[in-house]
Amino acid sequence: MNPRITRRSFLKTAGAAATVVASGALPRAFGVPVFARQSKTITIGINATLESLDVHTAIGPNIIGSRIFGLFSDSLVQTGKDGSLQPMLATEWSGDGLEWRFKLREGVIFHDGSTMTADDVVYSFNRILDPNNPQPSGFAKDFGRYVANVEATGELEVTLTTPTRDPLLPFRLDSYWASIIPRAATEAADPATLQFKPIGAGPFKVVEFRTDDRIVLEQHRVYWGGTSNVDQVIVRFIPETATRIAALQAGDVDLITQVPVDQITVVDGTPGIHSVNSFVRNYMTINFNTVKGPTADLNVRRALALAIDRELIVDALWEGKTRAMNDYLLPGIFGYDPDRPVFPYDPDAARAALEASAYAGESINFQATAGYYANDDPVMTAVTQMWRDVGLTVNQELLEGSAFLDQYFAGEVMTNLQSRGASGGDASLLFKDWGPGTLWVPAYYVPPEEFQELLVRTSESFDQEQRYADFRRMAAIFDEDLPFTPLYQNVDIFGIRDGIDWEPNPSFLIDFRPYNLNVE
Repeated sequence: MNPRITRRSFLKTAGAAATVVASGALPRAFGVPVFARQSKTITIGINATLESLDVHTAIGPNIIGSRIFGLFSDSLVQTGKDGSLQPMLATEWSGDGLEWRFKLREGVIFHDGSTMTADDVVYSFNRILDPNNPQPSGFAKDFGRYVANVEATGELEVTLTTPTRDPLLPFRLDSYWASIIPRAATEAADPATLQFKPIGAGPFKVVEFRTDDRIVLEQHRVYWGGTSNVDQVIVRFIPETATRIAALQAGDVDLITQVPVDQITVVDGTPGIHSVNSFVRNYMTINFNTVKGPTADLNVRRALALAIDRELIVDALWEGKTRAMNDYLLPGIFGYDPDRPVFPYDPDAARAALEASAYAGESINFQATAGYYANDDPVMTAVTQMWRDVGLTVNQELLEGSAFLDQYFAGEVMTNLQSRGASGGDASLLFKDWGPGTLWVPAYYVPPEEFQELLVRTSESFDQEQRYADFRRMAAIFDEDLPFTPLYQNVDIFGIRDGIDWEPNPSFLIDFRPYNLNVE
């Protein structure tokens, strides 16, 4: 047995109510006036590329689309930083079972100069639902499961009918893949043109898009939410980390995404720029195969979970920028328990669980896609050491993407590092991943019948007190069965030029609306 890992040796080696009526403005009120000033441009260096800006047909959801679609598009609602649902193009909404009614904001002007009506909203949603859409987005495939019909029930009111009672429908509309576009201008445009010059209602409008280079956007001066003092935004595609950081240091860009934690000191040590970080509604987990292999033994899974010192990982590998997980949900998600302690680190209990198991020294493969997650290699190395310390034989593998996915979809992965999204404000949006017919069921875990019954009840019930109790019971089932174990909440780290007043958003969005942007 290897000697117990120490902090020194470690340092050396190594993520709302369902019935809602909401109105009013977003935080830090809209309507910021335009003062006399010089023209100002912000250039963003982003870590990947996009092939299309048509929000209803672009492949997604994905992080890059989530980051920039909000620059030029608006949806009916959005989730605030505190997890509450907030008005956007809809000012209030209410549901009474199978129908949800949304009252629309007056005076919303699209980029083509037309004024938004209920007909534009109906057209937008029907475009998403269109079965003849040659390239539906990932969002569209889900959207059709939750929306049976959309109709205008007033000039500024739409009613959405759901196949079953759905307390979460407003949260499901919090997506830039559900953005509202003008019917007349869209029908008159060539579909190929819309991929390069989309027409939306957002704070900026696209004037140029080169897929291998940049997007240029100009201020939408009649934006319903007012205007900031930024006239132009340029998004440059710079996938290489070193090149992005160098561009920020040289003043070629003003904001960059995906700063690695080990480069924070480089950014902060350069005059005129600094780093800024934000928790996102997403966290890292280690998933276990409960169906076959050594991890099918519950005691082996207990040993694996108990052997991980999450707080040490946060401290040593993330420099305290993030937080160790204490629940299967994140703060701001309905169902979260703030009083739960951090998942326990107890190597002695891990050894005892291993001794109580049928484990006989078989190799446990620990896998992930190389380069996909920030800090993946050092985190996996640290966890591997912790597992070996309690007596497990572990084979750590970072695989090329397609090689990992071939094994993953075939149900052959034993343990793997993976992020788990908890977007939206309700636990059902995460727990649904464990429903029948999903990737993980039955290939990796078969939840008990009680879990599935609770999943159905929480997806249809409007009784928030009962739903919260049900969510806590579902979390207890995860505690008992251990299909996965959470590690730490993910963090989004940016580099930014001094003099830009802007805060990151927990949904990955680069939010340049006037309440969140000012340039000196």
